Amino acid sequence: MSDALKKLAAKVVRRQIEDAKPVDVDAVAALVTFDVTDSGDILITDERGARRIGRADGYNMSLAERLDEIAAERSALFGKSATKPETDPSNPFVTGPNFSMTKQMLMFRTDPERAEYLAAEAGLHIRSMR
Repeated sequence: MSDALKKLAAKVVRRQIEDAKPVDVDAVAALVTFDVTDSGDILITDERGARRIGRADGYNMSLAERLDEIAAERSALFGKSATKPETDPSNPFVTGPNFSMTKQMLMFRTDPERAEYLAAEAGLHIRSMR
């Protein structure tokens, strides 16, 4: 698969995320992982790279389904507010006085889902290695 196809797919995904009008496009984009087939199909994947199954049995999850899932799980990312959501002041991923790589790694080991969420809130994209 060509790099041009991958870049085009990334632009398409980014545009569809923007069309969903989240409060923080970058945070939502960090939660969307995908693969592109040689024919140009965008396949939503989990953090390990395995294809996600959508609502219809046996079909791959669509980007729209993934965005609905994110909106249900993290409604603050799709709030009505025009400003960015307040970040947790103790978020160890946010640059500032509470930034701590030690706390990041401990959280990643003990609560990887929360670590991924807080990292996305800070504008970072981490992948779980479970």
